[in-house]
Amino acid sequence: MNCALNFLRRNRPALAFEELESAANLAVESATGGPFQYSAQLQWQGSFERALHQLTDLERVCFGFRHIESYSLDELAGKLGCSISSVKQALFRATAKLRRNLTNSQGSSL
Repeated sequence: MNCALNFLRRNRPALAFEELESAANLAVESATGGPFQYSAQLQWQGSFERALHQLTDLERVCFGFRHIESYSLDELAGKLGCSISSVKQALFRATAKLRRNLTNSQGSSL
């Protein structure tokens, strides 16, 4: 984890947090199906952004590169200068946190 954080401190990642937010915005802008679906997507976007804020830098970078930029685990480990197991752990933690936070936010809005 320290090697990834050192990498982040030395080099700003190519995928910034703002790019993750713009991907969520793109999903909302492409909404079809009327005002109810658009409203639901806006609500989901807010929940997703709040959930992203709960991730550490390493988890956010790994999640973005893997699931938005479609990097392989080997490419991601090489880019961050870490082992594949470190990347897998960060992805697992990020996915679990996002799932938990999004599930909690959906439950609280009902």
